[in-house]
Amino acid sequence: MKRRVCQRCGRSFLAGIRSTAKYCGQGCRANSRSDNPARFYKHGIYKSKSGRYEHYDSAFEEEHMKMLDAKGVKWFRADTMSIPYWNPRLRRQAVYHPDFLIKSKAGDIIQELKPYSMINDQVVQAKAEAARKWCREHGYTYEIICSAGQV
Repeated sequence: MKRRVCQRCGRSFLAGIRSTAKYCGQGCRANSRSDNPARFYKHGIYKSKSGRYEHYDSAFEEEHMKMLDAKGVKWFRADTMSIPYWNPRLRRQAVYHPDFLIKSKAGDIIQELKPYSMINDQVVQAKAEAARKWCREHGYTYEIICSAGQV
């Protein structure tokens, strides 16, 4: 093992002798192979009032979980739901996994949380279109919830 200094955050980290790692991947959460901004989002596990442990992929999702629990709404992560859609960026068929499934007396609701800046993205629109069609066919309601504060 060899001690190196992360080129992004300056922290020292251990790397294999033959490793070419330039980033620690810990404190700065940097990944030299990806420019995906999602790597900087807050991730974690939330314990719902029902006792289930659910993961979240952003601070916005965590706040939404807390809000749903505070209102006494029965909710689940909808990660196991798979909705096929055409990805215009990749130009191929893909699978969309919504964020939340809300159970209510009025009917079941599928919710997707997005920052306002991403609403007009072509992939987000393609997912939303496919989800609306899927929800009509299966008796669900589809909602996109925006966060104006996120960029």
